[in-house]
Amino acid sequence: MTILVVAGSAIRRLWRSRLLMVTGIIALLIIGLTSSSIVFISVAQEAGESQQAQQAAIGVLFFIAMLMGWFASLVALLIGVTVTWQELRDGTIFGLLAKPIARWEYLAGKYLGSLGYLLLIWAILGGIYGGLVSLTGQSWSMSHSLTLVGRLTLSVLVLSLAFGLAQGLSMGVAAVLTLVIYNGKFLVKEFAQLLSLVKVTLPDAVTRTMIYPFPATDGLDALFQSVLEVPLDALPVGWVFLHLVDYSIAALLVGWWLFRRRDLAMTD
Repeated sequence: MTILVVAGSAIRRLWRSRLLMVTGIIALLIIGLTSSSIVFISVAQEAGESQQAQQAAIGVLFFIAMLMGWFASLVALLIGVTVTWQELRDGTIFGLLAKPIARWEYLAGKYLGSLGYLLLIWAILGGIYGGLVSLTGQSWSMSHSLTLVGRLTLSVLVLSLAFGLAQGLSMGVAAVLTLVIYNGKFLVKEFAQLLSLVKVTLPDAVTRTMIYPFPATDGLDALFQSVLEVPLDALPVGWVFLHLVDYSIAALLVGWWLFRRRDLAMTD
């Protein structure tokens, strides 16, 4: 019950941040960006050019899902690094922890409230995506569902990383480190490519070792491409989902360890 009270407090605080209003504005911008494409698809369908309309619709939906994923991940990053820092700054955390509440209960409640708010944002984005699927003349499929779940999973990973790291680091450092970890595999590959320009080649074993600590955020590429009618191998995608969930849990455990050791008498 205590955890739910803290979670409700977190949601109310986030509600006052007006991120939902920003989400509505972004939704209108997305609809505006796709309006010309939707008109083109409708005209092509009426002209009997069904194949061209189908390809255009698939491309639009892929772009929209990607755009929604980026926005939701940005929101998750902002929530993760600020949700406990704000209470440290305002001093409200001391009143909460003075009550019979364990630190882990406070942290669990804050995370669940943040997660609930992120899911609310995704409910709005998902409704818009479903409406665009209908407007483009597509029938809802498992690929569309899995694509949204995949983008949601990645945004939850960002939230977990940012939330966990922010318990022991400043907001700015936690945000930067979250982005570095999230894009770790890409950064390692780019680093190896830069070295190749100066005739230095990293052995594959070294590259794999450098990549190993980072989450496989690129592992869902096949899932996102399934909307583009690329055959989907379900088993590897399932393992990637499990890996990302495990990584999120590990980030939260690190956050709990940092929060336990934190001297709350000293705020950032």
